[in-house]
Parts: sequence; C-alpha cells; structure tokens
Amino acid sequence: MSVPAPPSGPVKKQNRNPSKPQQYDKTVLFLASQYFPYAEWLGKRSKSIYTVLLCSLDVEKTMDFGSKRAFNVIQSFDNYQNNNRVEFQALQLHAITPFDHIVCLSEEDMIRTAHLRSKMGIEIGADVATTERFRDKVLMKTMVDEEINLIVPRFSPVDCPMDLIRYIDQNGYPVVIKPKQGYGSVNTSVIRDEEKLLQVLDELVEQVDSPLEMIVESFISGQMYHVDGYMYQNEVKMIWPSAYVNTVVDFETNNFIAGYSLHKSNPLVIRIQENVRDTLYCLQGDIFYPFHAEVWVTPEDEIVFCEVAARTGGGGIPVQMLELFAVNLSKTYMQYQCGEEMTLNTLDIPYEQREAANPNCVAWLFVYPKIGTIEKLPPPVPPSYILSYEAYVPEGHTYKSRASCGDAVSCFIIEGSTEEIVRENIFKAHEWWEENTTWVQIDDL
Repeated sequence: MSVPAPPSGPVKKQNRNPSKPQQYDKTVLFLASQYFPYAEWLGKRSKSIYTVLLCSLDVEKTMDFGSKRAFNVIQSFDNYQNNNRVEFQALQLHAITPFDHIVCLSEEDMIRTAHLRSKMGIEIGADVATTERFRDKVLMKTMVDEEINLIVPRFSPVDCPMDLIRYIDQNGYPVVIKPKQGYGSVNTSVIRDEEKLLQVLDELVEQVDSPLEMIVESFISGQMYHVDGYMYQNEVKMIWPSAYVNTVVDFETNNFIAGYSLHKSNPLVIRIQENVRDTLYCLQGDIFYPFHAEVWVTPEDEIVFCEVAARTGGGGIPVQMLELFAVNLSKTYMQYQCGEEMTLNTLDIPYEQREAANPNCVAWLFVYPKIGTIEKLPPPVPPSYILSYEAYVPEGHTYKSRASCGDAVSCFIIEGSTEEIVRENIFKAHEWWEENTTWVQIDDL
C-alpha cells in the first residue's frame, strides 16, 4: 500500500513499510527541523518501534545511510518550518498507521507538534496551552510579571508599526524588538536611535489581514546568564547558571559567542537558581521537560527575567551540561516523548543535592564563520584545556551570511578550575582556532 501525498507534496519520500507489522510495539512520529541523532539514541529499541520522520531537506541531507535505515518512513520538505503540508502529511500517515507518540526537540516544531497531539489524541507530551506559555513571549512575560514577584523589562506586543513607535515615544531608547515566538535571535533588533528605528520600520512588512506578532521591550544593561536543567513532575531536578561571553543579539558582528558555568562558590548561583525555579513553577510545564532560561544581572545587582524555553539550550549547551552533570538532556527528552524509560539514574534527586560530575567550570564556545571559503582547519589535537572541539564543515566550504546566533563554523567544550581561568581559556581557544584556520574572502574568489 502506498502512502498518499498531497498534490506537489514532499520533495523526497522513502517508504519501506507503510503499515505497522505486528513485531512493532509502538508507532512514533518524529518532527525535525534540526538534525538530532535519533537513531543512535534509540539504539536496539529502533527495531521494536515503527518510526516515521518528517523533516527538512537539510536534515535528510545530513543523515548517513545507517541513520536513515533506522526509520521506516522518511519524508523531507522544502521550506519545512512554514510548510503546512507537514501537518497534512502527518495526519495522512496517522490515518493509515495511527501514531502512539510524537517527538520534537526543536523550538520551531513545538506549536505544530502540540496541535498534532491534540488532533491525534496523544496524551504524552506538552499540550497546546502549555506549549504556548513557553513560546509566546508576551503571554510568558505577562504571567511572570503579574503572578510572581520577579522583575521583567517593560514590554508591549507589536501588532503594527504604530505599536513600536508609540512604545518608544512613551519609554524612550534603547529598545529590543523580536518575534513573539522567535528563537535564536532571528529577526531580533536593538533600536538605539531614530536611524535604526527607520531601518527596522522599513524591514517590518505588515500583512494586510494579520498582525506582526512581535514584542518590544526596554533594553536591559547588565550581564546575561543562561540557565539550563530539567523539570520532573513540576519540580526542578537539575539547574545551573552560566555567564555569556558576548551577546546573543550581536551574532552578525561578533567573532564568537560562549558561556561558562558559574563556580558553586559564587553567591549568584543560588539567587539565579531560585529566580528561574519560581518562573518555572509559575508557567506550569509538562511532566518532564528540559529548559533553557535567560536572565540579566544589572549593575544594581537586580536579577531581571528575559525568557525561558521548554527545550534543551542551543549552541554547545547540551554538551556542556553532559560534561557538567553526565546528563544528556535531549536524549532523555526524546525518551520521555517516546514513552520509553528515561535513562536518568538521578531523576528524583532534588537540584540542591545534585553534585556535578565535573567539579571544574565548563564552557562552550561557538565560533562564527567569516564570509568566504574555509581553506584550512586546525589540527585534530587541541590544547589540553579544550575537552573537545568539532568543525561543522569540511575544508572548502563557503559561507555567504550568518542566519542566526546558532550559525557556527565550530564548537568547543573548555574547562578551567575557576571562572577566571575558564573565561581566559575561552579566548585562548578562539585565538588557537584563528591561528590555525585559513580563509579566502569572497572578494578574492
């Protein structure tokens, strides 16, 4: 039996077994706008699970033969994120072989997944209302502002250009404007003066029948921290803050972005943990989920809430958390959504009692590409303070732009016995990369 597809449907289709044979004990739909090693994480269990993958063209291109063989059906889509045929095809497949579970790990897939769960009657995983509390920044900040005693920036929804102009008239510069359901600093701008305001207004294309769906908030001066961990049965079980080096919103001009874990002796650790813990209790997430929060600490020593997502952090954060606590957050979240046993032997330990697997401060470093072709990569053996590093592209790859703060050419995991040492090692690692890498600028090609 062939799987029906809508007219001009997915670009590619692999279909080895469209009806679930009796040897499979469950059916799982995976939605993937980004690549995750699902096949590796499932291991031998993949032979007992009927698996379907709907993904972007780029995701399928990154998969090797072994990864593809782990799925019974793979369908990839052009313009995956905004392609409504993804939902249509998921429902078509569900009508033939009903899905027991849906898995998604990417933030841009979460609203889509929640609606599909509702339509298919799947109970494991976040529902629509829960997902929106973590995706809609206006709703999220309103709840945190009104229901608990935490500081948030002044903010307002932007449904048309006049909303932005009116906010600046009332609150002044600088401000930040970004999509209400944005991620990765995509389409995020810091407006410091009228010249930048006019540029942003030119870029805002107001749809005739729909609002802009953006948010504007006052710019906060201070050090930004990311806070990562997981919740289980509405209790924080793992949580740790890290300080950013360079800013997320300036990814187009920075050479790199990084984050290093705070030392346990730093008094900010407990203060930030309690701040984010209270935020998570307010928002009431799913039974199990990883989280990635961001806060500022101002020069006046106030903690100001930025936002939180019910997913694993991006960049090198998953590997940083694995090094710090020996917990693979993304793999565990996949297991939960699949209805599988979660391989966390410390699932029920309160975060206050959790000991780090690595007593050092651990950092991640994302190096941004230059505009041009990378001719030579560094040697495979880095200095000892670099625990691991990975180049994401081969020699000969050309970059013409940067799409988001996650658009990196390489990733490093670094350690140091103190915050000062690990921060110093971040800059040393970047210098090592620069000294051992050769680029040809586009003008020279």
